[in-house]
Amino acid sequence: MPIRYAEIDANVPTGAQRKVAVLEMAHHPDHWRVWIDGRPVTAPIYLPASHRTLTPMATAESWDGGSPSCNLYSYRFGKVVLAERAGGAWSLLRRAYLMQDPGYRVVRRESAFLASARRPLPPGQ
Repeated sequence: MPIRYAEIDANVPTGAQRKVAVLEMAHHPDHWRVWIDGRPVTAPIYLPASHRTLTPMATAESWDGGSPSCNLYSYRFGKVVLAERAGGAWSLLRRAYLMQDPGYRVVRRESAFLASARRPLPPGQ
């Protein structure tokens, strides 16, 4: 299945807060939906063989519109929670593996983190 980019909200004001969740649908293994602020914002997304196998991930990146350079950004992820199993209780993120490319910075504070681009990359890199 090819990966597809889908923009959900292109006009989030600076400083705005959103509650984002990615949840497997009850009674529909391998079908997922994205929720923002308590409302579903996608149709069901079928991910074959994903039931009980996906690893939760929080990623910060900036869409460059096809340009070969990256723009500056800064995102704060607060109170990152996950459920260990379907229908399980939500618990604060305790363990995490940090991946960080040159020119970017990730600062972790308990169950939250700040991700930012320190400088734009020059065109062509």
